[in-house]
Amino acid sequence: MMAMLAFGAWAETWVETAVTQLATGDVVVIVDKTSSRAMYNDNGTSAAPTAVEVTLNNAKDEITSTVDETLRWEITVDAVAHTYQFGVEGTANFLYGTNSNNGLRVGSSNPNREFQFAAGYLVNNETGRYVGVYNNQDWRCYTSINANIQDTETAFYKLTEGETPTVATPVITGETPFTETTEVNISCATPGATIFYKVDKASEEEAMWSEYFDTFTLDESATVEAYAMDADGNVSATASKEFVKEEPVVLPEIATVAEIKALEDGTEFKFTGRLVASGHAHSGNNNWLFAQDETGGIQFFKTTQDYNQFDVIPAGFTATKQTYGGATQLQSISDMQAATETQELTPEELTPAQVLLDNVFEYAVIKGATIADNNITVGDESVAIYNTRFNTTIPTDGAVYDVIGITSYYNTTNQFMPLEFVPQGVEVATPVITGETTFTESTQVTITCETEGAAIYYTIDGTEPTDLSTAYTEPFTLTESATVKAIAYDATGATSQVATKAFEKEEPAPTCATVAEILALEDDTEFTFTGNLVVSAQTGQYLYAQDATGGLLLFGTAPAYEMGDVIPAGWGAMKIMYKGAPEAKNLTGMAEATETAEITAAEMTPAQVTVDPYNLFFYGVIKGATIDGTNLVVGEESVAI
Repeated sequence: MMAMLAFGAWAETWVETAVTQLATGDVVVIVDKTSSRAMYNDNGTSAAPTAVEVTLNNAKDEITSTVDETLRWEITVDAVAHTYQFGVEGTANFLYGTNSNNGLRVGSSNPNREFQFAAGYLVNNETGRYVGVYNNQDWRCYTSINANIQDTETAFYKLTEGETPTVATPVITGETPFTETTEVNISCATPGATIFYKVDKASEEEAMWSEYFDTFTLDESATVEAYAMDADGNVSATASKEFVKEEPVVLPEIATVAEIKALEDGTEFKFTGRLVASGHAHSGNNNWLFAQDETGGIQFFKTTQDYNQFDVIPAGFTATKQTYGGATQLQSISDMQAATETQELTPEELTPAQVLLDNVFEYAVIKGATIADNNITVGDESVAIYNTRFNTTIPTDGAVYDVIGITSYYNTTNQFMPLEFVPQGVEVATPVITGETTFTESTQVTITCETEGAAIYYTIDGTEPTDLSTAYTEPFTLTESATVKAIAYDATGATSQVATKAFEKEEPAPTCATVAEILALEDDTEFTFTGNLVVSAQTGQYLYAQDATGGLLLFGTAPAYEMGDVIPAGWGAMKIMYKGAPEAKNLTGMAEATETAEITAAEMTPAQVTVDPYNLFFYGVIKGATIDGTNLVVGEESVAI
């Protein structure tokens, strides 16, 4: 269907256009959709292009603010090589890149002016650097998609000179990329406007325009275009949205730090091995997790889960391997789970000269060191202290220390991140906390320390103990759940490591004396039965029994019973609902019968065999019944056999 445009005033329109749809001579604005910052073209060779804020519409497919000459780029396209050059209209200047992080420039003499477009970023052909917006400040170029530009989403808004539309441009929405199907919706803000659309698929001939009525489903890659027409025949601009179907990504599975380091930068992977946290540092919205296995140490940047020292990091998370400051770093981390176990690490003993890139981010100790001028020194060897991550208090008394921490490296400089300074020659044994950790009434807690004469202090609320905490003098009793932490001090004031042990109070299972009380329990409640049940039948693991208040199905392992046997009290089970009927399962403590009781079949009609009111698993008799297939029939009532 062809549409006629209404006559109106001429105006500039800047519409998002796929880079593959651009042609030589097109004028575009280069915009980061995440920050709504455009690339400035007038800083010349002295500074990186400024990131200038522009206004986008709600769909972010059109610039609605005024675009002056300093934001316009004239594009040159090499359709064979798939490269692009961005020039400044009316000048000989072009955008070009250098081998510097803020080395994006505009000038006429540098030949590094060809760019490709990959993964949502402009990439300079000569330097291989990725272009993105740094801190909403300016446009820079980096050797990888690192934390400085990782949120950039580059888009091109093409200048279209046409008539001012009197009909709002349709908005096309739907998930892209997608793996199975995606629902596509098209809307128009102009009341009463009729929407027309077409879907271009590689698998079909050229698409025809059709009137849009309702949401539709795509199951393959396609480009959807749409325009709207009002009752007077005025036509909107044409909207276009590309939908890309991606095959489900199967990530490589990596089991060791050594395998991670061997990956190419930018490789996303799933970790299946075992890592133990050596430290987790936080600063504002950023955090750095350090962990290791037997093959080496690794640094995580911006994890989604907090870990304590010596937590075992559950396998199954995904991340992207990058290089930062010369050392391997994990970014874009997801699917991290809370730790469920710990494993204490023994620090590797190193000299300052042995702190190298080869053992970066490993838990280590430098023994017999003096601390001065922000260096750790042993004899003629020194290594720089890097304390920005953990902000550990650095001693200034000139004493000799064993320094426990994590090795580090940045831009050819070997560094050491201290976690603890232990005065050399003073070791206080870590207290040992003992007691029944799972209890129902109370538990007695004992704390000991192998260091003779050491004073022990403890807390029971999980807070870190100090010499201001409660002094331990004798075993004490807990009647509620608690986390006990203890520390020991010797006569010189030297301290031990903090010992921790969790104690959990469990509520005893409720007791029931009748079937009615069992039925009143919440589903999945464990209980102990103190009454008497009389057996009506048993087949395999299915045991049927009853008392005066009702019948019950018991499922599980039990002794062999006969009809009329009395099941001895004291057995345990869990009350559940199975296919709409109550049941006792997970039987424990079932004893052989020592007595019997008379059991009489209760007379009932088919209609009385019901869940509500409850009348199941009773020993009963239905009199005067005929058999109809698999049903018992009495008059107009029937019940399935």
